[in-house]
Amino acid sequence: MHADGVTLEYPMSATARGDDVILSSWFTGTVQLIDRKTGKTREMLHDFKAPHDAVKLGDGSILVNELGTKSLVRASGEHGKDRTVLIGDLEGPVGMAATASGDAVYVTEAFAGRVSKIGTNGEKTIIAKDLKMPEGIALGPDGMLVVAEVGARRIVGINPKDGTVTEIAGNLPIGLAPAPGGLPSNIPTGVGVGASGVIYFSSDLENAIYKVVRK
Repeated sequence: MHADGVTLEYPMSATARGDDVILSSWFTGTVQLIDRKTGKTREMLHDFKAPHDAVKLGDGSILVNELGTKSLVRASGEHGKDRTVLIGDLEGPVGMAATASGDAVYVTEAFAGRVSKIGTNGEKTIIAKDLKMPEGIALGPDGMLVVAEVGARRIVGINPKDGTVTEIAGNLPIGLAPAPGGLPSNIPTGVGVGASGVIYFSSDLENAIYKVVRK
């Protein structure tokens, strides 16, 4: 469906790059593209299986991580109707960030506790492992990955070249626990990095946005 000026559909994650803001909602199975300058909706793509994040690739296609199918799905063609699975068998894909060159993406596999790099050809390389529920991820201007390690209640920096993990901020108000006997909240902790390197993250415990400035 092609839409213009359509209201938001319970967005759970947001990715801003270039002239685009891309919203994803596992709640409604929707990916929404918004013009960053005008605020108007360019596209509204439905029928994804629990999408937790999405990025726009250099060729104009949209790469969506579907938690429901444990896959990265590439949507292209008119209004994103042509869809192919780039890679499957991912263990809890939640956050995603494109590389500076746009030829690959970094994905957090929350259930496996790792960050993986996946090329547009589907080739996968594990960047870091043994993390505790990594969710939101962003690429900083210095080339470092910034990840919300929700199980450890901290924000970490990861060197994509060697996988070195460094704590940036700890003891954070993130990681909403499920109700007794209930399912996980499925509210991912988002991370963003500004051009100056300032880090922003969402707090599901306090319904707030925090800013972290590295000294």
